[in-house]
Amino acid sequence: MWLFRKHNKKNAQPEPAQAEEMIEIEQGKIDLMGNVREYSDSNFMDKVKAYGRLIGRKVLEEAFTLFFLVKEYGTNKEFMKYLPMVLGALGYLILPADLIPDYIPVMGFTDDAAAIAYVLKKVKDHWPADKMNAITEKARKEVDRIFDKKDNGEKE
Repeated sequence: MWLFRKHNKKNAQPEPAQAEEMIEIEQGKIDLMGNVREYSDSNFMDKVKAYGRLIGRKVLEEAFTLFFLVKEYGTNKEFMKYLPMVLGALGYLILPADLIPDYIPVMGFTDDAAAIAYVLKKVKDHWPADKMNAITEKARKEVDRIFDKKDNGEKE
């Protein structure tokens, strides 16, 4: 069973702006903030192109939701407190060697999915619903476009 918890010394519930974002999944820990440096748009798109089918439609939609949030609101003062968490989750997806290495069949992207789902929930809990709905729809359309191209044998 997957367990998501905020990791901090006092077990208090800090605001997302605090930089101690860790996710404990069973025996391992995902350090979201440590992965911010791994993120770039081109690395994200390369990972999607190479592993889109293995990552899966649902996780890709969530990842693209985070991706488009950064694109649309990355310089927004209110969104800035979520930016390190979002970039950390996307950076974690990009890394091939993480808590569960991506090359392991079936299980390889489950830790990545957990990190993305955790961060997306944090953002959704605090970001306006109308903005989230618009970004989520944009992400869904992008994933549909990617999967349609692959289904038709087209290259990205």
